[in-house]
Amino acid sequence: MKYLGKKNPIGLVDTSFATYGLITSDNSLYVWGYNAGYQLGQRGNIVIPVPTLYSPRNTNISQVVCASTGNEHMLYVSKKDNELYALGSNFAYQLGDGTNFVRLQPIPVKLSNDTVRSPTYILTALNFNCEIAPAPDGQLYCWGQGVDKVPTLLTSFSQVAPLKRTFRYADGLLVQSSNNTLWYGNAVLDGVIPIQPLDLRVKSIHCALHTCLLLSTENLVYQLGEPYFSAIDGTASFEAKLVDFFTPFKAYIVDVRASELSNFVFTRNKIYGW
Repeated sequence: MKYLGKKNPIGLVDTSFATYGLITSDNSLYVWGYNAGYQLGQRGNIVIPVPTLYSPRNTNISQVVCASTGNEHMLYVSKKDNELYALGSNFAYQLGDGTNFVRLQPIPVKLSNDTVRSPTYILTALNFNCEIAPAPDGQLYCWGQGVDKVPTLLTSFSQVAPLKRTFRYADGLLVQSSNNTLWYGNAVLDGVIPIQPLDLRVKSIHCALHTCLLLSTENLVYQLGEPYFSAIDGTASFEAKLVDFFTPFKAYIVDVRASELSNFVFTRNKIYGW
């Protein structure tokens, strides 16, 4: 990407809805793609065709720690004050400020007790957002469509806190606890259920809305199916199945990626897709 000059990309932004971004070695954020909510910091441009430095007007944003994009809105953590900010469309209260006003300038995201928190992980999924509070709390707070107008504690996940990461999956949330176990919960379940096998520990996760790939600490590839709900006793179960095709060369696997149409496994010198 010649637009980045000599800056080296160090991480991709969690993206959705045709908006993309990456963070460079100096913590600069470059964005491109769909910009209808002006969430990419540029007004008047519905599409930004090439990676462009993220710099909303009248702000002093120069470095970010992490960022995530949703449906016409963006969340990011500023390196300057280590706080969470949001901007863009707000019709489903996805910016977490208690209003449905569009925000063309970044605003701090506050919890219900009016305190600003520095999350260790953020998630956007269309009009729905979540953050994981810093340790030792490690609790999950969500807001937006179907939840609340401001960040609200999801108590059903408290039993497996502190948490490390969360993903929107299968009409619910997949979470990774601090001991690397995986759990799933949704509006129907009373609490959360563990992902089988129980001894599965993962180091890399990538989910689309209805498919998810896991890379275990033993470098084995697993694919997560849909949760199963028994019609007899109402119990639920969730199983990750080993993709044994990749087991013989597990030592060469680097990462996994999932999308609604395709799945990919990256090795040191090849990419496998199906």
